[in-house]
Order: sequence, then C-alpha cells, then structure tokens
Amino acid sequence: MPSEYNIQAAEPTLVLAIEKERLMQLYQLSPEISAWGRAILEKLLDEQERQAQMFRLQSAKERYAFMVTHHPRLLQRVSLTQLSSYLGISRETLSRIRK
Repeated sequence: MPSEYNIQAAEPTLVLAIEKERLMQLYQLSPEISAWGRAILEKLLDEQERQAQMFRLQSAKERYAFMVTHHPRLLQRVSLTQLSSYLGISRETLSRIRK
C-alpha cells in the first residue's frame, strides 16, 4: 500500500523497517520489546503535543527562541528553508526574527 507520507533525510541516515504484523508478534513474545515500543510511542506523543502547543500558544519569535535554547546544534545542521518550514513561518519572517 502506498504511503501517505514522504520522508527525505537531510543527512546520512540508517533506517530500520519492520512490518506491523511482525512488530505485534514481537510485542506478544517479549515484555521488554513491548515496553520499548510503548516508551517510543510515549516519547513521540509527548513531542507531538509539545509541538502542537508551541504552534497554538507561541509567536513565531518565541518558537525560534525555543529552538535556539533547546536545539542549538540542530540549527547549525539545517538550512533556513528547512527551519522556517518546521517553525511554520516564511523564510523571510525567519530572517527578520534572526536579526
């Protein structure tokens, strides 16, 4: 089945894939793998909620300041176009904020 999403790596990346049915089998066979999967899911949900709140409650300037404070190394690795897209603002707005 074709995916609804497309992901493009910006850096050399190792991608591991497992079919959902096989993953469910592993969860049933091993409490450790089940706990690992739950922990990953909880982390992803926390990150998604944080990002959703950031977009609802913060201005573009505040979102950029958050990135500067919490992810300074990431800012050195991504292009301004990628960063502006992630922050939900135009590249021009990002340039004005950064001044």
